Amino acid sequence: MKIFFIILFSALFVTNCSKLKDDDYNDPVGGEPLTQMQEGYESIISSNTPLHGVKEASAKIVSVKGDLANVSAKAVITNPVLKSIARQYSDFWPVQLDRDTVKVDFSGRVTTKGIQYEVNGKVCTLVRYKDDVGTEYTSEIDGDKYKIVYKSTTDDYQYTFWMLKIYKVEQKINLNGSQVKVYYYTNHKYGLVGFEIHYEDGTVDSAIIL
Repeated sequence: MKIFFIILFSALFVTNCSKLKDDDYNDPVGGEPLTQMQEGYESIISSNTPLHGVKEASAKIVSVKGDLANVSAKAVITNPVLKSIARQYSDFWPVQLDRDTVKVDFSGRVTTKGIQYEVNGKVCTLVRYKDDVGTEYTSEIDGDKYKIVYKSTTDDYQYTFWMLKIYKVEQKINLNGSQVKVYYYTNHKYGLVGFEIHYEDGTVDSAIIL
């Protein structure tokens, strides 16, 4: 799942780079769907400062079938780096670009046991809560890797009025010779609760997801 999906959708330690016959991390993650995974739910991004070149972001669950929620999302993106990322991944993910408007429809599992995204039967696992720091998942959709780099042992992540235990997952996106790092913050009760985008020039965008 790419950062523009996070923006639109907003709305985890032994290294595990290979699949094990009895524990394939791209099998359905299992668990109970979280309460927000219901038809009609809309996600909201909250940030103290505007995200660079992103506005009118919205995402809505249009239907739910079994453990998969089907999401329709869009945003107006003028940030050239994020637009380049959207173009780069449009070969793998169902992204539509019309000038500055980016749209996408995709499916996802957000449960008490983890978060996965699915496109045409291929799976991208963002996190499984049974895994430890150092675990790395390879997306079936585009080959990108997601690595658990931090796991809370106390309630240390500020989420609105609460403090939560979180998993922090890192994704590195190579873009025309430069690299963007994305950090996802997830929780077993609330799903994806926040993100950070670290640009190569040192600029950082961050937000929580409600």
